[in-house]
Amino acid sequence: MDQFAWWSSENQIKRLMTLQLPDFIGIATYGLEFYEDNGIAICTSDVCHQKLAACTFNPKMSNLTVLKIKNHFLRNRKKY
Repeated sequence: MDQFAWWSSENQIKRLMTLQLPDFIGIATYGLEFYEDNGIAICTSDVCHQKLAACTFNPKMSNLTVLKIKNHFLRNRKKY
């Protein structure tokens, strides 16, 4: 089994951890493996890093920005 996607995901999370991001930013990483039969496998960062995906309320949140993201998604749904 090729573990490159898992290894890559682990390295990504370690690099993000060095940035000392504020508590309101949750982080998670994913590695993708593509197979010749068109299959895809997704690997996430290790279980010991799962708590990093949790975040607190963002004091800088803007309802207008959230609305703009929602509208962009609704107009461009096929691209997601």
